[in-house]
Amino acid sequence: MRFSTLALRSAARNKRRTALTVVSLALALALFVFFETLFKNWGESSEKVPQSQRRLIVMHRSFSSFLPESHGHAIGDIPGVEIAAPWHWVAGVLKDKPKEFFGSYAVEAETFQSVWCEYRIEPRLLDAWLRERRGAIVGARLLERFGWKVGTRVTLSSAVYPGLEPELEILGTYEGGQDEESFFFQRRYLQELARNTPYYGKVGMYYVVLKSPELAGAVTRAIDERFAGSQAPTRTATEKDFIVGFMSLIGDVRDVIEKASYFVLAIVLLVVTNTMAMSVRERAREIAVLKALGFTPGRVVALIVAESLITALAAGLVGCVGLRLLFEDVLGRPTVLRFFPNFSPSWDTVARGMLIAMGIGVVSAILPALFAARVEVARGLRRVG
Repeated sequence: MRFSTLALRSAARNKRRTALTVVSLALALALFVFFETLFKNWGESSEKVPQSQRRLIVMHRSFSSFLPESHGHAIGDIPGVEIAAPWHWVAGVLKDKPKEFFGSYAVEAETFQSVWCEYRIEPRLLDAWLRERRGAIVGARLLERFGWKVGTRVTLSSAVYPGLEPELEILGTYEGGQDEESFFFQRRYLQELARNTPYYGKVGMYYVVLKSPELAGAVTRAIDERFAGSQAPTRTATEKDFIVGFMSLIGDVRDVIEKASYFVLAIVLLVVTNTMAMSVRERAREIAVLKALGFTPGRVVALIVAESLITALAAGLVGCVGLRLLFEDVLGRPTVLRFFPNFSPSWDTVARGMLIAMGIGVVSAILPALFAARVEVARGLRRVG
């Protein structure tokens, strides 16, 4: 019998125990790969869009405050600025489905394609959107999610703009972008609704398109210096820096989640070690027979390590590769938690998970393998059960 065949049969000796061990380790590895992908997905979202290198985000120094419209005209006069487009995060929900969240934004339709050229809209649809102030452009996945069709009318309610309830008509869908679950409608309609309210003439933030990415530093300083003494001082950053800064707000959460993932893996390591130790103790007589047939202590150690590696690799294939295939091929790179578009573990992340699985397989086998190598032939053969 070949060594590999013997290792496979030994690993499957107690099928129930092996299956439970594989499932436990696979779940821990899947958890690790999921959260690694989650934070990597968010951190790299802006880097995947070349146009983002020319975009700055200008917001009030107080995150919850608005900017006046006059800031847009002043920003547009700064050398190096090509476009200063107002942008509102509406945080809207459907009036009849308040628990269903999706990204909803009030934008300037006239400059939308120039600022966010990664969101592609057919020229005829764009013309219709410009004419229809109550029109909305949505992602295909969002359209499918709610069963909407072109011409469907929806009413939004917003926690950011309480009391304003835009009544909108779906005109069509966009292509491309970071996700296909966003909802865009015209800012001028939002301003019509906001008349005689504190939100009229206010802007959530400005997206600034530069003439060249090399001007980012100079323009950033010029904008913030210009409004430093005003009633609405600004904080300007590149799109990437804005995302990184926003992520820093949840940095402690990320740290806790990562530590929890490693803690779970450490616990599973102890479980696998205990499983291998139980297997070796139960097979002391069998190990003695192998030694009597000529197995050296080193070969016995190799056998136990091979058994553990087979179990760990099986768990890695189920937990890491299985998760990748699930999100890539079965679910088709879905949007996870409504904030992480095109979610799919990369092969680099899967490889890290597989390396961790192999590490657990080797480390968990060390003590049981040393115990097996020290089994005496005569004592082992006299052992019953």
